[in-house]
Amino acid sequence: MKTPDLIIRDCIIADPTSSYFGKVCDVKIKDGILEKIQDSKIESDSAKELSAIGFEMIPGVFDFQVNCGEPGEEVKETFETLYKSGVYGGVTGMLVMPAKSPASDNRGQIEFRKRNSENLPLAFEFAGNITLNGKGKQLAEMSDIKQGGALAFSDNKLPADNSLVMHLAMQYNKITGGVLLFHPEDSTLRMSGVMHEGDISVQLGMKGQPALAEEISVNKLISLAQYNQVSIHISGISSKGSVELVKQAKAKNIEITCSAYVQNLFFCDEDLLNFDSHYKVWPPLRGKEDQAALIEGVKTGIIDIVCSDHTPETEEFKEVEFDYAAFGMSGTQTLLQAVLTTLSDLSTEKIVNLLCFKPRKILGIKTNPLVEGQKADFTLINRDNLIVIKKDELHSLSVNNPYIDRKLNGEILGTYTKSHWFSRY
Repeated sequence: MKTPDLIIRDCIIADPTSSYFGKVCDVKIKDGILEKIQDSKIESDSAKELSAIGFEMIPGVFDFQVNCGEPGEEVKETFETLYKSGVYGGVTGMLVMPAKSPASDNRGQIEFRKRNSENLPLAFEFAGNITLNGKGKQLAEMSDIKQGGALAFSDNKLPADNSLVMHLAMQYNKITGGVLLFHPEDSTLRMSGVMHEGDISVQLGMKGQPALAEEISVNKLISLAQYNQVSIHISGISSKGSVELVKQAKAKNIEITCSAYVQNLFFCDEDLLNFDSHYKVWPPLRGKEDQAALIEGVKTGIIDIVCSDHTPETEEFKEVEFDYAAFGMSGTQTLLQAVLTTLSDLSTEKIVNLLCFKPRKILGIKTNPLVEGQKADFTLINRDNLIVIKKDELHSLSVNNPYIDRKLNGEILGTYTKSHWFSRY
């Protein structure tokens, strides 16, 4: 049921594209549209009123990389639980990675996922597989997948090993269009690693994967993109060396963008000292130098996007010995607050560009700025207020979330999207 008309009192407009940026304003939403924004009182009428003193109104966050179990693994996540996880964390749009079984390697599977999610109050976008079954051996029918509604192509965490397939995908993409996403990893150097190779892995006696495995692949992807003269996106870089390689490529005007996952900014390999499998992710949490380089890469714009890589896993796959636990953590609901905590000195303007505008720009989809006449799509948040993440307040079916019981910056009052108001209280 759509939310009735709403007047929000005394919020701070936190959209750098708005003429009211930084000002305390009243905002009226009518029929899902921002009807009035003004720095004086809007006269009361029949609309519901909400006080937002001390809260910033920011455009809705777009999570650039999430996973959903539907279809095939609905026990881990459905679109119903995924949208709730998003909106209660300030996320109003997300890019969903290909399903595993059945794979999203054909038009029918993309159309099926779109039908299952289109009536939910969140903007779901979808990536189709680059290769058949996401196995990296033979190209999928990318043109057909694009016609089915996919905006991007990815084999998710499949290592970018097969140079010929990647080369052909880049050439074919000139015809199909859409964004190519590659996971940078040389699988031959993974060496059964379950964490970052370094002093901590030696101390714990666990097999490690060197940052070199990622950096070799980043270098190869950059070379292929340059040779084919195409734009690509490198997903989830995690090492100091990768940041430097991307920096050098951008200085040469090679058309690449890249993302980092918020957990790789927030945590490092020292967080594994208690063998807690909630911190077992891929790419692995790396050393403090890598963590610092990622944070600096975000601040300087080398890293274009920060996203959650929301990867829900049930207890049976996580509550086991570390070596046998599945990789991944859920996190779309805590993305915004984790970013505000680990990047607490970043300006509101940069936060909005990082989480709201740049992800949509890369995908070529419309943003919803806080301007009269635009669709209402925003979150009310007080970034200075500390809140404790409670397990029973998370909406994902899988609560493999390492932020549980942690204090994070950012009290969310509520989120408005697709004519629906989702109040935290």
